[in-house]
Amino acid sequence: MNAIRGVTCLSLPLLLAVSAYGLGQEEFGNAPLGEPNYSDWPGIMPTINHESRVYNSWVNGNEYFCYRGDEAALNEVLARFAQSESPLREVFILPGEGVRKTFDGVDMHYGWMLHIQGGISRAVSKEAVALDLYPTLTIYPRDLSLESINLPDGITLLDIHDLRERYGEALKSQDQEVRGYVASLWAGADPYNPAAASSIADLLEDPNGWVQSMAALSLGRLGTLAAAYLESLKTIKASQPDNAQIQEVFGRAIESIERSGAPAADAVDQFARDTAAIHEFVQRHRVVDPTSIPNPVPNPQ
Repeated sequence: MNAIRGVTCLSLPLLLAVSAYGLGQEEFGNAPLGEPNYSDWPGIMPTINHESRVYNSWVNGNEYFCYRGDEAALNEVLARFAQSESPLREVFILPGEGVRKTFDGVDMHYGWMLHIQGGISRAVSKEAVALDLYPTLTIYPRDLSLESINLPDGITLLDIHDLRERYGEALKSQDQEVRGYVASLWAGADPYNPAAASSIADLLEDPNGWVQSMAALSLGRLGTLAAAYLESLKTIKASQPDNAQIQEVFGRAIESIERSGAPAADAVDQFARDTAAIHEFVQRHRVVDPTSIPNPVPNPQ
């Protein structure tokens, strides 16, 4: 089953993110996908078409493949991913749960995800490593045993500490798209981190209105963690009464923060425990592919 729709059916954050380009498509299940669409990434098809895939979505070349299964299935995917011919094969192990919204707003739960950029999305990403220039695998091991994960040669293993450093640098990029997209990504990946909220809030002073809007949306997602920035959001909204986008986006962000309650203590504690356990595991089993070439590939013609 698949669905192809105009971006008007997507959420406001995604509408801003894709800047109203073209169409999006999503598919449920694991029907094999065709290799010609992924010719930029030789050897990636065995990973894409693993039978544990439950969902994939595509918007202007920004493609996510979501998988669900046990440790054996994950280990098969890791082995296949390590054999792909990408010059850099990064694997992130992150705390929290793997959840992605479908185009209808339904939560799709998964254990690991492959992210691939192509087309317009890859061109926008330019040289931003934080936006996954190469196929990237992300694992959320909440329901898996870390010690049962087999780490093959040929991958670079990373955790949320690496992601935080990467996102922090990306928010200083000279490229407005990079700043805006990374604000949204950081809020989603690190929902209990005050440092993330502070760095994102700095973008409220960005000279670009779209980046300001992405920062506001991202703060709205963080709820009470962003309460310290309510006055800044309100001041900017009041200063631009004729800007429809600012009124809509900042209004939603303000409402979201004001209505949100404190995050459940057990959820915060679980995230912290997961972060610590993953970091210890990654440090103990740190794998860096010695053949990796961390330079951006040229955009396809």
